[in-house]
Amino acid sequence: MNYRPEIDGLRAVAVLPVILFHAGFLIFEGGFVGVDVFFVISGFLITNIILDELNKNEFSLTEFYERRARRILPALTIVMIACIPFTLIWFMPGDMKNFSESLISSSLFFSNILFWRESGYFEMSSELKPLIHTWSLSIEEQFYILFPLLLIILWRFRENIIFFVILICFFLSFSLAHWGAYNYPTASFWLLPTRGWELLLGVVISIYLFRNKFEPPKKISQIFSIIGFSLIIFSILLFNKNTPSPSIFHLAPTLGAGLIILFALPGTLLNKFLSNKLLVGIGLTSYSLYLIHQPIFAITKYRFKSETIELYIIPILVVIFFLAFLNWKFIEKPFRNRSMFSRNQVFKYSFLSIFLISSFGIFGVITNGFEQRFNEYERKVLLQYTDPGKYVNSRFHNFDINFDDTDETRNVLIIGDSFAEDLINAVFESKINNNISISTKKIQTHCGNLFTKRNLSRYILPQKIKSCKSNFNDSIFLSRLENADEIWLAASWKKWALPMIPESIENYKKVSPNANIKVFGRKNFGQRNANEFINSFNLGTKALLSSKPLEEDHIIINELMREMINKEEFIDVSELICNSKTECSNTTLDGLPISYDGAHLTKAGAKYFGDKLAGKKYFQSLMNKL
Repeated sequence: MNYRPEIDGLRAVAVLPVILFHAGFLIFEGGFVGVDVFFVISGFLITNIILDELNKNEFSLTEFYERRARRILPALTIVMIACIPFTLIWFMPGDMKNFSESLISSSLFFSNILFWRESGYFEMSSELKPLIHTWSLSIEEQFYILFPLLLIILWRFRENIIFFVILICFFLSFSLAHWGAYNYPTASFWLLPTRGWELLLGVVISIYLFRNKFEPPKKISQIFSIIGFSLIIFSILLFNKNTPSPSIFHLAPTLGAGLIILFALPGTLLNKFLSNKLLVGIGLTSYSLYLIHQPIFAITKYRFKSETIELYIIPILVVIFFLAFLNWKFIEKPFRNRSMFSRNQVFKYSFLSIFLISSFGIFGVITNGFEQRFNEYERKVLLQYTDPGKYVNSRFHNFDINFDDTDETRNVLIIGDSFAEDLINAVFESKINNNISISTKKIQTHCGNLFTKRNLSRYILPQKIKSCKSNFNDSIFLSRLENADEIWLAASWKKWALPMIPESIENYKKVSPNANIKVFGRKNFGQRNANEFINSFNLGTKALLSSKPLEEDHIIINELMREMINKEEFIDVSELICNSKTECSNTTLDGLPISYDGAHLTKAGAKYFGDKLAGKKYFQSLMNKL
């Protein structure tokens, strides 16, 4: 295939919105679709190369993977190595452990699976993960392990059906993606089976052009190339974090990219625009730009807070482009030059770099994020921040069980979101559980923890409301509800849900009229995170444990709940832990942090909260019940 500068220009159109989206420019809220465009381009270009070599009977898997190694690994390795000293200096043990895991997974191209498994309410914010963007590289490399083999088999045995087989794979993957975006959105976002269709779209276009002479009239090319470009721009400007991804909506940017590849031919206005030197130059460095921008944003935000990005965005962007140019000129280009680095050198370098970086990552995991960097007391404090989310949900799902039929214990049904997970931890840490039988029901935060048949579509996103409707319909849950002696509701209550809480309580009483109902209020400890330690060198652990004002929304919601719920049924968790309605200390009696994020409890915090509950007469009666 002859060089097409407009495709490098299209790469620039893809990478710039991604960078500006991560930089925080609201107008580029849909900039993440640049990755979808990259997938289409990649599928198209790689298939062109494979088909051309198969047609000449020159295709070699070894040579194919050599090209991939030259293209991907050197630049990626340099970026990963460059991240290490900054993370060692500034990252907390838990975050350093997570980063170490991402080093391993990025080196071995399964980081999309790692980030899928990590995805959740509790995990370190994605914008603070230096290597989170490598998920797309992992998708590509997983695809290119399988795709050439399929193409070789079809070429040798059924060459005439290649197009139709790939088309079928495309529709299967696309259908799965759209269904998954509404039913399993997290898995659908991260995994190859639901992302493969975007690469396959480029493959379909490549196979079609390989088999057919495509020379559309210039007027048609002008129209459809501009339509393609408009679809991409439309997606960038109108998509946002609530757009189901990847779904039928993502046909806009991907088909847009496909139309540009097909119709932005020489002589068209779009070809002239995309072929200008500036866009082509950015396109040539797009891989390095993509690799470098996220670590710089993530590490800067981690160390200096997000506001720093906003204040110094222009110089930060200048640094990103400068470093990307250096990486392209002195790493990417030389390693792609066969006269400078032989195949053996490339493979040796690849295996050595993968081994060394993975070994460092393994050591980081084993040492719990190199926690030896801190003194003994600091380690005790920071230990509470090591995988705290895993501690929060460590018990809750183990009690998705039916009650015992004995009359010797009280049956306690705990219903709610992550705050309910905190509650069950507090119950266990303080031994309140010794003489009770526990069952649990998880309700996602966005559902409001409401037992109601009202239409909540005005409060809940369309792609999420289906799961909320099914929460209270299953017979197993209703059976547990009927057998419950205690019904405890705990959630990060939202303001819109408050007027419906009394109604929910009444509905619970209709199903289980003899049960005691307790509604646990919200928790809040002000704005908290482990970064306060690293951002306050002089204060050290004091920064993590100090008193802070409670968030205004929390105070308002707590007061409203106190007013509308019977005082015998409402437990003011915030006042119980903080002894104040307006501020809260974050330290237990042992000098350990209660909360790691301002809302959820550390293990020490769960015991602190549980001991507070155990001191109340109501819970003492449960503990003494035989």
